[in-house]
Amino acid sequence: SKIAEFEENEDMLKELEEDGLELLSGFLANVALVADVDKYNENADSVTLMTIHSAKGLEFDNVFIAGFENNIFPGYRAMTDPSPEAMEEERRLCYVAITRAKKNLFITNAAQRRNNGEFMYNLPSKFLTEIPEKYLTEIKSGGYHASSIGKSNKTAKSDMKFKTPYSVNTVKNSAPDTDFKVGDRVKSTKLGFGTITAVEDVGYDIKLTVEFDTLGTKEIFKKFVIKA
Repeated sequence: SKIAEFEENEDMLKELEEDGLELLSGFLANVALVADVDKYNENADSVTLMTIHSAKGLEFDNVFIAGFENNIFPGYRAMTDPSPEAMEEERRLCYVAITRAKKNLFITNAAQRRNNGEFMYNLPSKFLTEIPEKYLTEIKSGGYHASSIGKSNKTAKSDMKFKTPYSVNTVKNSAPDTDFKVGDRVKSTKLGFGTITAVEDVGYDIKLTVEFDTLGTKEIFKKFVIKA
């Protein structure tokens, strides 16, 4: 539809002809230079939805960051990449997102979400633990929780702890008492067969790291697999 719209723009086609550019080259050049954020009106009484990359250079009184979860932000590739550069790039992007807020920043994460047809149960982003607790105010809603950061919150209690069952503080480092153990073969209806390489109790479930035979290493909760 974008190409058809471009082809119907007589002024644009005339410019291409004058510059001696082919249609495809001109279209690609135009797409690279134009983004929805270019139409942003700071005086409009509306919510502005954009990617973090698009938000660079802009500021807002109130900013909401959605999906602040491990495997989303930071992304799965950064979480599994052994090189520190991958995580640092995500951390820099996180800094950009946070510093877009002039007054209040709301950080949210879901207890569960559907991704590519499967339910995911991600932990809150590891970046959340890097923010000093004195700047955080917890907002609970049922089984979920959000965090708010604002200049007016600097007097918030510094001993605030996340107490929801999905909190970062529920993670245990010791091996859990479970039927699953490292080396066990398991089967997922969607991912196939694999071998467990790590087992972790995350408080509300048992998280398995599985090296699948055809799809590589994936993290999955024990209720989604059976012993092979």
